[in-house]
Amino acid sequence: MTTVYLPTRFKRTTINFILEDIINEDLHPKSDEFTFDFSRLTFIEPAAITLLSNLFEWLLHNDVKVYIDLPDKYGDKPNCPIKFLDDSLFFKEYLEKPLYEDPHPRVTTLPLTKVHYTNSQQWIDNNFKPWLARRLDVHVSRLDTISMCIGEVFNNIVDHTDTEIGSVFAQHYPQTDCIKICVADFGIGIAKNIQEKYDANLTDREALILSIKEGFTTQDTPRNRGAGLATLVKNIVTQNKGAVCIMSNSGILSNKIHSEAGIIATDSYSYYPGTFIEIVLNTTNIEQILDHEEEFEWEF
Repeated sequence: MTTVYLPTRFKRTTINFILEDIINEDLHPKSDEFTFDFSRLTFIEPAAITLLSNLFEWLLHNDVKVYIDLPDKYGDKPNCPIKFLDDSLFFKEYLEKPLYEDPHPRVTTLPLTKVHYTNSQQWIDNNFKPWLARRLDVHVSRLDTISMCIGEVFNNIVDHTDTEIGSVFAQHYPQTDCIKICVADFGIGIAKNIQEKYDANLTDREALILSIKEGFTTQDTPRNRGAGLATLVKNIVTQNKGAVCIMSNSGILSNKIHSEAGIIATDSYSYYPGTFIEIVLNTTNIEQILDHEEEFEWEF
């Protein structure tokens, strides 16, 4: 049994602290049983929730037993991360029941969900778009461009994994004018898929750079699904001045919200199984990627 302590402040940038305890050099789990200790946790962000969910899924997929160790006392302080996770339905998913009798997903939260690729468009239309429309106070008809970007994320999941399931979570932060949408899968990863189908000599970082090149695809038949990740970067980074982070295997592409600088490619010192994609919408500049409202004229 191996105990993994979650970081005090669990963010996308601190996932590496626990990956080294879980994955060996051969890219296999280091143990057949892991206990995740939440006692040190004081803060968790949407990216970390999705990454942790994806990591649990990867371990379970590899027939590893996963246990959760909670602190003796939680929920008594404002912004308690344990209560936030419970309200986000994390514990309902992995403990098969919530910690509290009746957890209430917050209006600013689109709770953790596992979405199968074949149902992804239905989830976008019936769950994501109505929630986002309420948060932005716009009609759902104006969200086609944004929903197309999310659809391309799911397209990449099915292109680069044999699981066809993604963990999804979203959170609105009105005080900082942003909405974070996170999707993760535990397949072979975008980077490895590109190396296998295109060029084995590419590093993970180089493979990810190629993945956002307009017109690039590893598919023999593009299936008329749009322009891939290039569409995501163009709309969110260039038009919205938002942010995108793509993390796959040992490669990372990212930029900062509000920044004029483009995507920066870096190498990670740890290995992330599968692919993680975070989209940060800049709500102060949201009109740049909202579709125009149609005006209907009736003639009698």
